[in-house]
Amino acid sequence: MRFEARAFVPLRGTSHFSLLVQRKVTKRKHARPRALRCAQGPRHQRNSRTRHPAATGNDAHPCASPLRGLPAGGAAADEGAKREQQQQQQQQQQQQQQQQQQQQQQQQQQQQQQQQQQQQQQQQQQQQQQQQQQQQQQQQQQQQQQQQQQQQQQQQQQQQQQQQQQQQQQQQF
Repeated sequence: MRFEARAFVPLRGTSHFSLLVQRKVTKRKHARPRALRCAQGPRHQRNSRTRHPAATGNDAHPCASPLRGLPAGGAAADEGAKREQQQQQQQQQQQQQQQQQQQQQQQQQQQQQQQQQQQQQQQQQQQQQQQQQQQQQQQQQQQQQQQQQQQQQQQQQQQQQQQQQQQQQQQQF
């Protein structure tokens, strides 16, 4: 360690050795290495407690990044802005995905409703067809009954005619 050449004036009650030790301590205090440069420039005043621009807690530099290990100042701000943008993009993507899922669910519900309506319509049509078939069957049965009645009447008439003919024949004899 170098010492500046000064005129040594011993004070009363102090020895040469104690003065040398005292000068070494003061030299060490002034010869401490400076902290890394701040992003605001070399003239920016530094906190005396600053250890490193990326330090956290009470010893943090005023311009330091809150994230340990990132460069201080502008670069850290850029990193923070990038992270915020990424987070916003992720949030937007999540929102879009949620909206798409909701739309898909709505479409599925609409499709299900349409299918239910179609099924109901088909059931109604089937019921109508069954009713029509029943009506047709009833009509056919009625027609058959009428035909049978007519046939019976005809048979009765024929029998009556035959009886009349027989009676006439008997009367002639």
